[in-house]
Amino acid sequence: MHKYFTSPSFLLKGIVGYLAYVSIAPPWLAAWLHKKRGVQIGNYKTVYIAPNVLIDTSFPEHVTISDGVYITRGAKVICHTAFTPLTQEIVGVEYTIGDVFIEEGAYIGVNAVVLPSVRVGRCAIVGASAVVTKDVPAYAIVGGIPARVIGD
Repeated sequence: MHKYFTSPSFLLKGIVGYLAYVSIAPPWLAAWLHKKRGVQIGNYKTVYIAPNVLIDTSFPEHVTISDGVYITRGAKVICHTAFTPLTQEIVGVEYTIGDVFIEEGAYIGVNAVVLPSVRVGRCAIVGASAVVTKDVPAYAIVGGIPARVIGD
């Protein structure tokens, strides 16, 4: 196992991430906690992150959330892919990282999943349970698995 995953800073980010995952009040607390653990958030008081939202536990510093973003219950924002030991032998790496950007005013629906290397555009809406594998254009409405544009 890579030394990063056993370092004190990794463990601290995990603890603070858990506190953000279970926080229910005040409304800005989860955003503030995520900012403290490394998520790039501008004005945390304008960002709403509901309880039970998972923002990458291993590499939160690769997630950027702009002002006015609303992330609803059960959503997941992932910026890395970890490989099994057998796959590591084949691909030659333990994990890969892809930055995630959620732009101003975007809305992430209940249980949606945003995968690595994705940009959710300004004021875009990601429907409930959508799996976002590609960039979402500004002002678009996406839904489905994988997510595709269903409105604007």
